[in-house]
Amino acid sequence: MKYLSTLSTLTASALAANVSTVHQFSNGTWLENIAAMQNGSLLVSTIGVAQVHIVHPQTSPATFSTIATFPNATGAFGITEFKKNVFAVIVSRSAPEYRPTLQKYSLWKLDLSQKEKTTKVSMMAELPDMAMPNGMATLNQETLLLADSWYGNIAAFNIKTGKTGVVLEDPSLAANFSAPGLQLGANGIKVHDDYVYYTNTAQAIAGRVRVHPSTGKPFGFFETVRDSTLTGPDDISIAKDDTHYA
Repeated sequence: MKYLSTLSTLTASALAANVSTVHQFSNGTWLENIAAMQNGSLLVSTIGVAQVHIVHPQTSPATFSTIATFPNATGAFGITEFKKNVFAVIVSRSAPEYRPTLQKYSLWKLDLSQKEKTTKVSMMAELPDMAMPNGMATLNQETLLLADSWYGNIAAFNIKTGKTGVVLEDPSLAANFSAPGLQLGANGIKVHDDYVYYTNTAQAIAGRVRVHPSTGKPFGFFETVRDSTLTGPDDISIAKDDTHYA
C-alpha cells in the first residue's frame, strides 16, 4: 500500500514544487517526450515535425539546437538512454489516412557519445507488430520496454536481435475506445527498482508491476491508483527521493 499513498500525494507535491521555464519553444510546437542526459542537458522529441532537440539548461539563457530530423516522418515519441549518451527514440510515419492503426513506426538510435561531433542517427528496426508505441523505458542494456497505447500492452525490444514481443498485459494497460477524448491506454512508462511504472490516459490511472530484470515479464501483481485530480495522465517520472510525478 506504500505505492498508493505515495501516488496519492503526487498532485499536492507537484503543486507545492517551484516550477520555472527552462526554454521556450515557438508557439505551436508539440513537445512529446523528454530525456535527461548525464551532463544535465535535455533531449526533447516533437510531433508534427519529427525531430529531437537538445536543450542546455546550464547556460543562461538556455540554448538549444536540433540534433535529428527524421525523413518522411510525422513525429518522434518516447526517448530513452540505453547506453551512456546513446538514446533510442520511437518515430512514426503516417499512412495516407491518419489513424493510429495505419501509422508505421520504427526505432532509431541517436549516438551522442562522441564529444564535439555531430549526432550519429541510424535506424535500429521497424516495429510492424505495434499499433502505437508511445512511451519507452530502458530495462537493461539489451532490452527496451515500449508502451503500445492502442493495443494496450507493453512490449520488450531486444537491442541485439531487433525482435519485439509483448511481455506485459493487464486490464489496467488497456485502451478505452468508448471513452470521450483521448482513448489511449498505456502511455508513459518508467523503470525503477525492478518495477515498471506506467500511466493509462483513457482510464485516468497510474500503476506499477514488479518485473523480471532480464525479460520484463511480470514478477508480481499489478497495482493501480486512481486520483480524482488525475485526468488523462500522459507521462510519468520518478525523482531520486522516490516521489512520483504524472
